[in-house]
Amino acid sequence: PCAHASDHRAPHSGPGMEQEVERLLRDVRTTDLVRRDEIAAELSKVAAKAEDELLIVLSRECATFVSWLDAEEPLVRAYAACILANVAFLAAGQRQVLHAQGVAPLLRLLKTKDNKKVTLHSTAAIQNITYKNAECCAAVLEKGGERSLKKLLQHRSDEVQQFAAGAK
Repeated sequence: PCAHASDHRAPHSGPGMEQEVERLLRDVRTTDLVRRDEIAAELSKVAAKAEDELLIVLSRECATFVSWLDAEEPLVRAYAACILANVAFLAAGQRQVLHAQGVAPLLRLLKTKDNKKVTLHSTAAIQNITYKNAECCAAVLEKGGERSLKKLLQHRSDEVQQFAAGAK
């Protein structure tokens, strides 16, 4: 599960975790889709429990994670949105997601109906990106995000509704 602005984060760090993240990040730009899928799954687990320092390390690859939002495989899109949601837990991460042009693809994912995890994690990412950040809120509004978020207030998932409400 992803951590979101309203959650308490369970800290997870230490030298072993940092080495694991560095190992995964070495291959993060791979063109091998099977390997990319494995890395996305692992990094989403790490990001959900990472302390701030590790999230900052992950935020340096925001452009790569944003590119994964267009993956054909729904789980990779969900993992990428989860990673971005956690990175955006920090103000520095919000800026990184914004500068990596992450708002538009995340908003596009809000409209997909093919996978609840994709919707849930992209909604959480938008919530975290906009949390106490006027620049990111403006970017969401400029890209028409308000309408998508309003629709999600009627979503059958209570979690999706809560994240949509948190982002509005």
